[in-house]
Amino acid sequence: RSVAHVGLWKDGDLKSAVSLRRHEPFNFMEILLFGAQGERQWPQDEGYGRLLHAVLKQHAWNLKVDFILVHATDNGLDFWTHGEQGYKVFTELSNDEAFEDYYSRAC
Repeated sequence: RSVAHVGLWKDGDLKSAVSLRRHEPFNFMEILLFGAQGERQWPQDEGYGRLLHAVLKQHAWNLKVDFILVHATDNGLDFWTHGEQGYKVFTELSNDEAFEDYYSRAC
């Protein structure tokens, strides 16, 4: 259960970063922390957060994980639930139940 830290750098500046963990035998990837600089990489296109997320989705695809679990604050929900990202809010889990316990029971 080791945590990996990945960052996108440009001209010596950290533009976006993520801490993630792969869970086995449940076969999912968990995004623990995710942050990005607010400026756009291309004025008409994706920002650094979307660029890093695209890399993570490809990495998850290569690992053949079943799904990606994201920890998001209320401020981050707009980013993660935007149609381009493809996530939805997970509401079936109580605050005091570990996700692995829920996954074992429900999936």
